[in-house]
Amino acid sequence: MLKASLYSGRFIYTLISKAIYILRTRKQQTQFAYQLLQQFEQQQNGTFNTDTKKEIAVSHGIYLPMICDSFLQLLGRKCTPTEQAHIVHYFTCSSLFDDFVDEKQLTWQQLFAISYAPENYIANSFEERTFLYAHRYLLDIVRNKEAYLADTKILFEAQKNSQLQIHGQLSEPLLTQTTLNKGGYSLRICNYYFAYEAMDEQLPIWEKLGNIIQVINDLFDVWKDVQNQTVTPANNAKNIHELTAWYRQLVDALWQEMQAIKAPSHKVTAFKISMAGICAFGFIAIDQFRRLADVDGRLHWQQYTRKQLIIDMEKWNNLVSWCRHTYKLGKKA
Repeated sequence: MLKASLYSGRFIYTLISKAIYILRTRKQQTQFAYQLLQQFEQQQNGTFNTDTKKEIAVSHGIYLPMICDSFLQLLGRKCTPTEQAHIVHYFTCSSLFDDFVDEKQLTWQQLFAISYAPENYIANSFEERTFLYAHRYLLDIVRNKEAYLADTKILFEAQKNSQLQIHGQLSEPLLTQTTLNKGGYSLRICNYYFAYEAMDEQLPIWEKLGNIIQVINDLFDVWKDVQNQTVTPANNAKNIHELTAWYRQLVDALWQEMQAIKAPSHKVTAFKISMAGICAFGFIAIDQFRRLADVDGRLHWQQYTRKQLIIDMEKWNNLVSWCRHTYKLGKKA
């Protein structure tokens, strides 16, 4: 572990340089995605739904500098323009898939067919044509096609099971596994879009980080999910102490996987700080919920107001809390 003074300097430098890089790159990559999506529209003779197009571009813009480049810096590099295009294709597939499910445009039988027998699938809409195009593109460039398809099938099953979260139709064990697989494998499959064998060693880290990101999303969406009667491990927690312990286990599992990273120590430290910055969001939400729990730590989600459950990251105290949690986690051995 770095000495306190050395770590503090490394922390400040990493935080500032990473923030500047994300702000600059996010704008560039969002524009890059919009340009590529426009090409898709011309090639496939149609137009994206405005919200879907924005979701793809914005997701790509933040995901690439925060996630992809953080992992690649361990190898001493950043995403190439070709790899940037891979990620746009990925978000095109994932966003269109979500639309197919949410808007009931395709049955699960059709979704399986378009995903795993694309050569036989007859597209009937611009969205289906574009999904097929992006999906085939990714199948052509993945590093290990057999492993990639195996992982996507785990993700497919998790996405199918997640539809049963409405009205709490899943058992607690299956709810937890569905949540972790949905987040973990959504991130894990992106690792295959980089043609470097060294990335194989990072696969468990991508998965564990994906677990955490999914849970963070659920923590930040507690109000919406409670209103929609969608059950998640977050709003299914009856006690703040149990919720805190479970989230810490997920973070500890990520840190355990990071012990195997083979890279110069200064790169590993910068990577840990970047990962800590992501994990800190979950602790901020849990801190807020802790203040709502009763003296025994019990949570009563249905009784809380929107103001009590919404996590506002523009609040000064939340920004300070984010820095505190990030600093502490980044220092973790």
